[in-house]
Amino acid sequence: MLKNCRHNIFESVGYSLRTAVARKFRLFKNNLTLIIALTEFAKRRLSDAGFLNERIFVLPNMVSIPDSATDSTMGKYIAYVGTVYPAKGIDTLIATAKKLPRLPFRLAGSWSRMPELIEKAPKNVAILGQLERAELETLYRKARFMVLPSICFEVCPVVVLEAMSYGLPVIASRIGGLAELVDDGITGLLFEPGNADDLAKKVNLLWDNPHLCQKMGIAGRNKACLEYSKDVYYERLMAIYHSAKLLHNLERVQ
Repeated sequence: MLKNCRHNIFESVGYSLRTAVARKFRLFKNNLTLIIALTEFAKRRLSDAGFLNERIFVLPNMVSIPDSATDSTMGKYIAYVGTVYPAKGIDTLIATAKKLPRLPFRLAGSWSRMPELIEKAPKNVAILGQLERAELETLYRKARFMVLPSICFEVCPVVVLEAMSYGLPVIASRIGGLAELVDDGITGLLFEPGNADDLAKKVNLLWDNPHLCQKMGIAGRNKACLEYSKDVYYERLMAIYHSAKLLHNLERVQ
């Protein structure tokens, strides 16, 4: 409630009260057979909060895999996809863009929480706003790579999986679950959250090495196919449901 990272005090108070009541009356701990966490990072946080580790199963988000990959060596800009607000590290991204005036950046997502962005963004940053699905696909296909500079804990953002599925490398903050999604030096690069100098260094490295982009993009698409496709998600989810049924039946017998 005090950090109020989404800059909506009523929302923050509501979430805080809900969580306080749930903790006070053990509503989650006493009424769950098992828990699905999106990443190992989330699992550790739940375990640290007192949930039984053996009752927590990891199941990342899924993504539709496009029929073909993009050629990242032909990418014309650096893409950001997601809600445009401070916790996503937009200030870090803008500071990075100012350090690299020769490179084009395109930001896709609602910017209503940062209306001042239009005036303070440098000329090499295009603010696209909310895109339709077809427009978003075009954005991915014409990008060289994607950047996610969050300064808050990310768990398993779908935009990272989407970018990988199109064959784009991802530069992401080393925070939350992002390091599980982006294999540093293999499917993309990680940088220190909030560090525009570090981000600029990583952006320069990938932009000036299009064949490295392509290599990382291929590795990312392979990972998306093997770990985040709908078929893989279905098989893992059914296995978790089976485990939940066994645990539930065991508890009834006891």
